[in-house]
Amino acid sequence: MRKILITTSALIAGVMATENNNLTERYKASTLDEAKNIVTDIEKRPGNAQKKKLYIFDLDEVLVHRIGNECGSPNFPKWRDLFIKRFWKDKEMRPSFGLYESIITRDHIKILVDKKMPEYVRECQDKGYKCIILTSTYNKVFKGGVVNTTHDIYKQELENFGFDFARSWGELQPKFFGLKAYHSRCYADGIIYAHDGKASNKSEALNSFFSYAKIDPDIVIYMDDNPRNLDDIETLMKTKNQHFIGIQYNGYKKLPQVECYNELAEGKRFDWLVKTKKWLTPHVQHCYKVNGLWTIKEATTESTDTEEQNSEIDVTFKLCKPHGTTISNNETSFATLTQSPCEETP
Repeated sequence: MRKILITTSALIAGVMATENNNLTERYKASTLDEAKNIVTDIEKRPGNAQKKKLYIFDLDEVLVHRIGNECGSPNFPKWRDLFIKRFWKDKEMRPSFGLYESIITRDHIKILVDKKMPEYVRECQDKGYKCIILTSTYNKVFKGGVVNTTHDIYKQELENFGFDFARSWGELQPKFFGLKAYHSRCYADGIIYAHDGKASNKSEALNSFFSYAKIDPDIVIYMDDNPRNLDDIETLMKTKNQHFIGIQYNGYKKLPQVECYNELAEGKRFDWLVKTKKWLTPHVQHCYKVNGLWTIKEATTESTDTEEQNSEIDVTFKLCKPHGTTISNNETSFATLTQSPCEETP
C-alpha cells in the first residue's frame, strides 16, 4: 500500500491507494463550502459522472447542533446523572420517566450547523445521489411519552429544517436489523440508527442496511465530525472494494455551546418540567458576547399562574465562544442580562 499526500485549499488529509487500485480518500472541511468543493472535484473526475453514489451524513454536529447540558454539552454526563437521580431513582417519579425524557428530547434547543445544508442535500438528490443519515443514536421507546420513539422526534425536526432523506429511498420500509424490535439497530425514513441499546456500531448498521436495501454504490461519501467514525466506515468500504471519500466536517466549532454546569439551576429546570410538562430552554436569539464568552438568558413565558408569568427563572448559561466568529454591538440588545453569575457546582 502506498500513501499519496496532496495539498489543496480543501485541507486534504491524504489519499490512500490500495493494491487493488481502490481509492480511499480522507479530507477535512471547516465549512460547508469546503466540503462542497471536495465533492465537486470528485464529480469532475473522468468516469465519475455515471457512477452510482451514496452520500452519508452524520446527524449531530454535521446537520444539527444541539445546545444545552441536556444534549451537546461536555457537561451532559453530570446532567444525565442528576436526571436519573431525580426521575428514575425516585420510585414515585419513575413511572413518569419516559414522559419527562421525551419532553426534553423533543424540546431542547437545536439549530442547523449550516443553514445552507438542507438545500445542499436537495441538490445532491437532484443529481442522483442516494442520501442517508447514519447516526450513533439509539431509537429509544418512551414509555408514556409525548411521542413513541426517538425517531418520531428526529423525523419531525428534520422535516422542520427542510430535510427529506426518505426521498432517496422511495417505498423502502422501516427495518430492525436485530432479533428484537426496538432493541436493535434499525432504518426508518432515510435514517440509520447505529445504536442497539448497548453500544453504537456504525459500520455494522450500515452493512446491514446495504444488505436490506440491496444497494452497491461505486462511490461512498461520508461526512462526520468524528474521525473514529470515518475510520470505521473506511474499513468497511475497503472490504467491499468501494471508493470511499471521508470528510471530517468541523462546521459545528463556530457555534456556541453551554460551558458551565449549575446543579441548582438544573434542579429548577426539573421543577418547572414537573409543574408545567414543558422544558425550560434558552431562546437562541438571546445570545451575547460577554467577557469573551457567549451568554444566553432563560426566561419563562408560559404559565397559568399570573405571578409566575411575570417572573423569570434566574438562570444564566455561559457559552463557549464560537471559533473564528464575532458579534456586532447591535446584536447585544435582544434582552437584559441576568445579574446572577453561573457558577460551577462542586
